[in-house]
Amino acid sequence: MICCWLEDPNSDAFKLHLPRVEDYLWMAEDGMKMQASLLLSQIPEEIVGEAIAKDRLFDVVNVILSMQMPNHTR
Repeated sequence: MICCWLEDPNSDAFKLHLPRVEDYLWMAEDGMKMQASLLLSQIPEEIVGEAIAKDRLFDVVNVILSMQMPNHTR
C-alpha cells in the first residue's frame, strides 16, 4: 500500500488497498495500534530496495488516517 501511495497517491492500485486499512490500523484505549510485518527488514536491501524515510512513512499514515475520516473530501 505504501509503495502504491509513493508512486501515485491517486492511483486505483492505492485505492484498492483502502478497505484493508482497518485490518492493520485501529484505535485502542491506549492509542493507535498498528500491525506490521517486519519480514522486509530481514531481506537484503538489494532485493527489497531502500528503507522508506521516517517522515515519508509518517506522511503515508496521515494520508491513510485522513481517508478513513467520515467527512473525507478530495
